[in-house]
Formats: sequence, structure tokens, C-alpha cells
Amino acid sequence: MAIYSLGVRTSNTTSAAAALEIFTRSTADSVRLLEMTLSLVNGTTSIVGVGFPAAIGLGPTLTYGLQEDPPVPGSTVGVALSWTTGPTAPANFYRRATVAGPVGSSWPFTFPRGLVFTYRQSIVLWNLATNDTFDVHLVWDA
Repeated sequence: MAIYSLGVRTSNTTSAAAALEIFTRSTADSVRLLEMTLSLVNGTTSIVGVGFPAAIGLGPTLTYGLQEDPPVPGSTVGVALSWTTGPTAPANFYRRATVAGPVGSSWPFTFPRGLVFTYRQSIVLWNLATNDTFDVHLVWDA
């Protein structure tokens, strides 16, 4: 397994919608999300949750992770910020947070052993209110 990471800026600030979704396109992958850190772009108080969606998004536009050890193959794990049909709300959340403060205030979500997902599963950052735009960095093992 190898460590990958990616930094993205969310664009969907709508309440009751996904800000981002991370999932794999390979049937061979078992992915461990290790960290997701949010940083406020405009300083607006925001409420979010992290969980498995009831249904994954369809027709995503993906950006793939960057390998932290360049000799390893490129990532088959992608991050979606837009979809033709977005993912649906998780029934429960592994983490929830209210992020408040000035521009640049951040909140780390860490999963010491990794939050595991496989092919046809995903993890979403879910807007629980009308939120700020976030700069998000993700780290995973795949």
C-alpha cells in the first residue's frame, strides 16, 4: 500500500448536500482515509459531517490523488466536487464539526487506523448548513 494526498477547494456550499466525495475506481482497492482537514476560505461559520452516503454520486468529475512516494503507481482514488447526480445523505456521521472563526480557521478530522472503504463505496463531506467554501486536504493509504 502507498500514501496519497490531495488538496482541493470545495464549491458546493448548499445545505443538505455533499461538498466532496472520495472513492475508488478500482475493484482491487481497499482504501484507508487517514486525514481530512478543512480550512475556511471566507470565514463563515460552517457545520459539516463525514460519513458513508446512502448512495454514491453518479457521473462525478474526478481529481486523482498524488503519490507521496513517486515510484509507486498513480492513484485510482478520486475526489469529486461535482456530479450529474450527487450522493445522498449519510444515515450517521463518523465525525461532525462546527468550524467558526476568521479566514483560515481549520478543523482536522483524523482516523488513526483509517476509515476503510472499497469499490462502490465512498466517503462524503456533507454540508449540514449553508456553509463556507473550504480548502480541504486529504491523506489516504491505498
